[in-house]
Amino acid sequence: SEAARDKHHLCSTNNYVGRQTWEFDAEAGSPEELAGMEQARQNFSLNRSRFKTNGDLLWGMQFLSEKKFEQKIPRVRVEDAEKITYKDAKTAMRRGILYLAALQAKDGHWPAENSGIMILNSPFFICLYITGHLEEIFTLEHRKESLRYMYNHQVSTCALRI
Repeated sequence: SEAARDKHHLCSTNNYVGRQTWEFDAEAGSPEELAGMEQARQNFSLNRSRFKTNGDLLWGMQFLSEKKFEQKIPRVRVEDAEKITYKDAKTAMRRGILYLAALQAKDGHWPAENSGIMILNSPFFICLYITGHLEEIFTLEHRKESLRYMYNHQVSTCALRI
């Protein structure tokens, strides 16, 4: 919302086209959706050493739910790569296209996590804390999720020694 943007010092010269902002609503989602999101968070945390990015799983779950997406094309199961038929390949492609089209935003882009280098996040949070602006800039939910994100994506000291 415009009030939230003003409150959190966000501004735009292009009306936020292509920009994602994260807003927390404790009342959003059914109990099943909330349980699914928490399960996805826990699963990612447990497997963070094997899978380095979250693949935008939470965003995708929300986006598909809002669009009431239902995959109607059956999954193709291939037991032997030598036996893939034209029909199987076409069905799998159509299924993928339908799914990706459902994930596309109204303005034509596909929102995605930028899982690049994290070197600036921690000092930024430290500076906000030291200057007393952390709570002014980030809500409690933003702080919790940012800390979870940094923890899940941190590089282990063992990896840095290699």
